[in-house]
Amino acid sequence: MNKIYFEEFRRRVTDDAPYAVFHRSDVSYVAHIHEEMEVGFVVSGTVRVGGEAGDSLLNAGDIFVFMPDEIHSLSTVSPNKVEVLRLLPKQNDRVDFSTLRLKRNRVSPGEEGYDSLRKGILQMVKESDGNEIGKDMALRRCRYDIFLAVVRELKHEPIVGEEKKRLASQSLLLRKVNEYISEHYADPISLDEIARHCGYSKYYFSHCIKEATGSSFLDFLMLYRLSLACVRLRDRDGSVTEIAFDCGFNNLRSFNRMFRKYHHLTPTEYRKTNTEDLSPS
Repeated sequence: MNKIYFEEFRRRVTDDAPYAVFHRSDVSYVAHIHEEMEVGFVVSGTVRVGGEAGDSLLNAGDIFVFMPDEIHSLSTVSPNKVEVLRLLPKQNDRVDFSTLRLKRNRVSPGEEGYDSLRKGILQMVKESDGNEIGKDMALRRCRYDIFLAVVRELKHEPIVGEEKKRLASQSLLLRKVNEYISEHYADPISLDEIARHCGYSKYYFSHCIKEATGSSFLDFLMLYRLSLACVRLRDRDGSVTEIAFDCGFNNLRSFNRMFRKYHHLTPTEYRKTNTEDLSPS
């Protein structure tokens, strides 16, 4: 099985197609990192986002922005719908977004940069869902419009000195943890085992993972398994019972309880109301 990176959208952003648009409902993604910029527009409901600038509560109409290689997470506070964009900067863009961090990850109506971002996001969603001639050119233009709004209109600062070292250390730890879990999520994984794999004592590892993700390792692992379960539920890939055990849950009752806690739906209800969206084609 392919490695899972928390937001398992199946279709990866590439240099040839440096963008992707996804329609999401009731989002819950444990802390993770990737090389794309992630931008989202909350259509309805309430979402909590966590980034390196802190946690924010987003309501309908709000926008979130995470820079490349920024540790971030999303969780459902009330049933929601969110348009999520993954945008890959390229070397010839000549702006290294991964070395910048925003003062705030939330952009609300009336704030500087909001109108430009909203226009770019919604136009990109429209172009992605349509099939007009010149679609790829239009999507690339929208991508640049969003990049320009982020770098010119939002307040940001470079990562330097000790902060750069600290974030690099956290990113490396997350990648090690992610790599190990992606191979062993269906098996029992102890704190001793994962700490040893990362080269830490379990006490120091617990401290570091909590600092990097805001979660204990056991919560982190459980949310990872739920993220994978969501993919299979959207894909109609097996029965709810099969998915629960394949994703590392010991029993169906525990799976149902934890799923409802974080998604506010049962797995069966989630399957009925969510489908995997692969646009753009």
